Amino acid sequence: MNLVILLTEQTLYQKAHFLVKHLQRILLISIAISICFAGGCCENKKTMPVAEHGVLDLFSWNSTLDGPVALNGQWEFYWDQLLTPEDFAAANNAQKMSGFLNFPGFWKGYDLNGQSLPREGQATFRLRILPSPENRQLTLRFLSIPAAYQIWANGTLVATSGVVGRSDQTETPDRSLVLTKITNDGSPIDLVMQISNHYFHLGGVQTPIMLAAPGSLEQAHFLTWSWGLLFVGCMLSMALYHFILYILRNKDISTLYFGLYCVVSTVLFVMIDYSDWLARSYLPDADFVTISKIVLICFASSASIIYRFYRSLYTKEVPRFLIYLCDIRGLIFIFIVLFLPGRIIYTLLSG
Repeated sequence: MNLVILLTEQTLYQKAHFLVKHLQRILLISIAISICFAGGCCENKKTMPVAEHGVLDLFSWNSTLDGPVALNGQWEFYWDQLLTPEDFAAANNAQKMSGFLNFPGFWKGYDLNGQSLPREGQATFRLRILPSPENRQLTLRFLSIPAAYQIWANGTLVATSGVVGRSDQTETPDRSLVLTKITNDGSPIDLVMQISNHYFHLGGVQTPIMLAAPGSLEQAHFLTWSWGLLFVGCMLSMALYHFILYILRNKDISTLYFGLYCVVSTVLFVMIDYSDWLARSYLPDADFVTISKIVLICFASSASIIYRFYRSLYTKEVPRFLIYLCDIRGLIFIFIVLFLPGRIIYTLLSG
């Protein structure tokens, strides 16, 4: 009987060893095939064009087949000038170009005639696109440009964000997502973009401006907002659940702190770039300065809330003075946010 059991165990061991050995081989072969396939895909993928000397050649780039393209590269740069398409179309056009600025990029620190440009100021940028004739309609996307701007395509104003100005009194800053459509008749597309910055610590464009066939950028934006709404729903559900627990068991303060942290995290998420500014779908006319102050207040208070949550669970491990330190720091920060102008706040944060 023992011999039969021993033989059975040996047989099972041999079969298991054989199976594991072959599974290892199958796994290695699968990985090798995946690597080769991925390598082949990378080789076949087109290299995205880059603008050179203010011209972006997209004649061989089909946005429907090749996907969205970033308007990266050298844009014509006109420092301290707010020019319009009419200025470039005038017969006696004598606009002096300051040089070329790579997008995405900032003009702070740009060397102009031996001098380094400051963060505050205004400028005009120009790009000439040679489009592919296949796409008659195109979509432009501008995401969270930290400035006020307006842009024309072939003389038509197609997108604005905030109000461009020459000082902090005349400028209205903004950061948002803008999707706009332009018509392509096969002729060159002339983009003229005014940007002013008297608020943020850098002036220019921090994320690529995207160009695509209609549908792809809109779908990506819709998916971002869909996942964002799912995240918001989960966070608010957890917050409500823990608030109910606190009401039913008011001696357990940790549930209150965790619920508050969920609410603060949700507010932060819907008002930043990662959610494609989800809050703007419900508050399209909300003042950007107000939104910025809400975000900063939530950020400042989140540390105190989470440390109090830890303290309620681990009384001995989390010292009380650390909570008081976070509270003092948070109160000072909130006081600054509430009573100082936004321009000074961002200067201090960047400083």
